[in-house]
Amino acid sequence: MSQEIMTKKVKFIKDGECVAVVDCAVGEKVAVPEMPAEKKGYRLMWLGSDKVVEEDTECVAYYTLGNPEQLLAALSHPLIAYEEGKTDNICNVFPASMAILYMASEVRHNPDHAIFRDRVVEHLKHFVNPENNAAPYFDVTCNWPYTPLTACITVCHETPEIWNCLTEREKEMYDFIMECFAYCQALGTNDPNDYCTGPGLCGNFGKFWNPNYRLANTPPMVFAGRYFGGAKAVDDMLLAFDYDRTVARFEEYGFQRAKKVWTRPVAVVDGVPTRTQKDFMENGGEAFINTTNERLHYVPGCSGGTGVGVRHAYTWRGFTLDQYDEIIRDLFQHNYNGGPCLSSYGEFPDGKPKAYIADGTKTPVEGMVGMMTEMKSGDGGDGIHGPDIRSSTAYCSHDFLLVISLLMAFKELDMYHLEAPENEDVYKLAWVGNTDFIYKNVHGYMSYSLGKQHEIAYENGHNGYYIAKAWWNEHYGDMPQCLED
Repeated sequence: MSQEIMTKKVKFIKDGECVAVVDCAVGEKVAVPEMPAEKKGYRLMWLGSDKVVEEDTECVAYYTLGNPEQLLAALSHPLIAYEEGKTDNICNVFPASMAILYMASEVRHNPDHAIFRDRVVEHLKHFVNPENNAAPYFDVTCNWPYTPLTACITVCHETPEIWNCLTEREKEMYDFIMECFAYCQALGTNDPNDYCTGPGLCGNFGKFWNPNYRLANTPPMVFAGRYFGGAKAVDDMLLAFDYDRTVARFEEYGFQRAKKVWTRPVAVVDGVPTRTQKDFMENGGEAFINTTNERLHYVPGCSGGTGVGVRHAYTWRGFTLDQYDEIIRDLFQHNYNGGPCLSSYGEFPDGKPKAYIADGTKTPVEGMVGMMTEMKSGDGGDGIHGPDIRSSTAYCSHDFLLVISLLMAFKELDMYHLEAPENEDVYKLAWVGNTDFIYKNVHGYMSYSLGKQHEIAYENGHNGYYIAKAWWNEHYGDMPQCLED
């Protein structure tokens, strides 16, 4: 005898009226009936339709400009938070920042949607609550969340419906957070500085070749420029940097994670303690790597590079923060510098490809220039699988999300538009590279890094990938006219 399927009734409420009643099986997700939005340019998001049916319930319609599925995912994403004992990359700040940015965009275009506003405000308040110990390290290692985090803070800062919901104390704390990002990223990326370390003297940084490092550490300076009102305001702040005052404010605001990093013991060379972090950050000169850090990429006690420290006006490759369009052009050109797109890369001695699309198909942009740098590059091999091969969708996924978080914020703030005529060359590269990357994720890709083979990787929702993909396809998914011509 077949078991009877238990069902519950789900009512769909639109504009205050019940427009449908559907029987849904218990334990299954809500089955959403198809119906028009009835508002031009909008789509229906059914609040509650992402839940598993347990009892009779209602789903309420919201008219949205964004992708309804991704807005629901953003709404339900756990609150933004770092965790004690975990690096800034491992915590949930990357995907949470993408979710905040996506919801903040909806608030800006639909100010009456209190549901999105309230969730963004909840995130922002949670992040600076001292009881949560949630503030970042403010370091210069490859911390991918720093770009989407500074992007979403800056967008929220310029969205009164959101920002006016914070207390004056909370706004003050966010001012300080953006100030600290300016300090640490100027130390890492300012032209006169060539350090492989930063606050904490951890020794895991390199600003020139790696697209991940460039895209994670330079954009926070651009957003600081926007947040504080331009290059001069940021330069004045950098010139007035005071290490002791900054550490004292970590204590004042309860940012204990940052204080712990910024006050680590200094390195000891030949039995003699090296210069203090205070001296290094305020006055520049040579830095030495912290011997207590177990995650070093360098010999303990070795030089961490030289430079001018924090107290210096900022430029990136000669451009000031007021020339952010040139900074972004440089970052994008470097990220999409892998040459013509390839469906496979590298060969074993028997001629079989090392990195390849899993289902045997070819990328739709085969031979078109703009493949991501991380999809065809070298990073040191193991002597068996190849000398230098890196063809990694994993690394490219970080680059993709960093690029999309930049574009999302720039479009909202009317700072930079990829489709503008003056950006045609970059637009071509980015469209080809992102189309190639997304295709390889959908169809599966055998990746390599450090000469070692990785499992075939398919797309997943980790780190906000689906939000980024939905936004890209919505705004730039179609082939641009400049490529069709």
